[in-house]
Formats: sequence, C-alpha cells, structure tokens
Amino acid sequence: MMYYTTSILFFLLILLCACTPQNTTQKDSAKSASTAITKKVDPLIGNKPKVKNNLSDDALFLSPQSVSANKGEEVCVPITVRQFKDIVSMQYSINWNPKELNFLKIKDIKLQDLQERNFGQHIKDQGKLTFSWFDQSLRGISLPDKTSIYELCFEAIGKGKAKIIFSQDPVVVEITAVNAKFLKFLSEPGYVTIN
Repeated sequence: MMYYTTSILFFLLILLCACTPQNTTQKDSAKSASTAITKKVDPLIGNKPKVKNNLSDDALFLSPQSVSANKGEEVCVPITVRQFKDIVSMQYSINWNPKELNFLKIKDIKLQDLQERNFGQHIKDQGKLTFSWFDQSLRGISLPDKTSIYELCFEAIGKGKAKIIFSQDPVVVEITAVNAKFLKFLSEPGYVTIN
C-alpha cells in the first residue's frame, strides 16, 4: 500500500513539474501581449498612437475607417485589418460615446466563422460592444491588408467628431495565431464627423 501511495505522489510531482513551465510561459506571453496592448490601445481620451508603415510579424492592426454623416442619419463604419496572418482567435472591446452615436447593427461580415452573435450587445447603450471570435478549423486565417471584416452601423446623434476605438473595456484584448502564438494588438481610432 505504501509503495502505491509513493508511486502516485511521485507521478503527480512529475506531472506538476512538467506542466508548470509551459503554463508560466503562456501566462507570461499573455501578460506581455496584454501589457503591449495597454500601451498601444487609445483610451477614450488620449493621444492617437503612431503606427509604423512596416508592422512586425508579431502584431495585428485593426482600424475603424473615418466617415462623415449628417445628424440623424445612419452611418456604417468599416473595420479593416493589417497583418492578418494565420489568425486563430480574437477578443476585444469596441467603445464610443453613446451621446454622439447610437449603435444600430452589424453588417457586411466578411470573416469566416464570424456572425452577429460574436458581438456582445448587452451594454451597447453604454457605448460598448464586446467581441469574441475564433477560426473553427484552428488552421488560422489570413487576409489581405485593408480588408474590411465587418461594419458597425450607428445613428449620428451628436455633433462634431465622434471617436470609435478598440479597448480592454470591458473585455481584455487577446489575439492568437497558429501554434498558440500571442500577438500584439495595434489600433488607431476612427472618427464619424457629424455635420
């Protein structure tokens, strides 16, 4: 009996030691990616980040396109990508001022396995959408630069420039590519100019 107990404890110790470094590495990668995101994602108030023309291979760039609308009109904002290579999953938040823009719908979805249900709309009245998507084949998806993957449609209710950004409020940003590689997330705000 003592022999079996010792063997089980020894097996568990080996299993624990084998798993710990890998989990630590994944957590460190996630923490590193999250730290990079915090520095790059533009908060609702703040400076526009500077985006280099040549992005590194370990970064994904998303941008809401800037558009114009008259007050009371519906306006749709394309969300475009750069460096979208072998992407397996994405999660993030989209923020805007609900006194300037009233969210209406999502349309023109062009990313495989992406549907309207991937967007959490439960706090849209607070100017927040959550987003979570993954490639169901797990092989990774690549898209040409400047591809629009979906459009967000709003009613323009304010005046001046209404800002739309990607953030970690309320969902933490996480982007992964094939082989469980965490990527940096880079973005810049888009603006709806309301006349």
